Amino acid sequence: MKITINMIQRGSLLAKADLDTGVMRIFGFAVTQRDGGEIRVSPPAVKTGEAWKNVVEITDQAKRKTIYDAILAEYKKAVAAVPSASPADDDGLGL
Repeated sequence: MKITINMIQRGSLLAKADLDTGVMRIFGFAVTQRDGGEIRVSPPAVKTGEAWKNVVEITDQAKRKTIYDAILAEYKKAVAAVPSASPADDDGLGL
């Protein structure tokens, strides 16, 4: 299983994750955190009107937990790999 993390950090959305099992690829898992709470993984979804609708459902709870745990682990690795900027380095432009 290969997981690719794309850092977003916009509002509660921290990152998007793509999963490649070797048999199938699923794009667009969301890694989110609301108000400093628990970091969570959600399946790919599309907005329909005011609501979000999942486009993938992993019905096997054990497999879902394995996938979500793997995505969280890869996200934490990606966060740890990002160098932190000192205030002197921060020009406010992201450069």
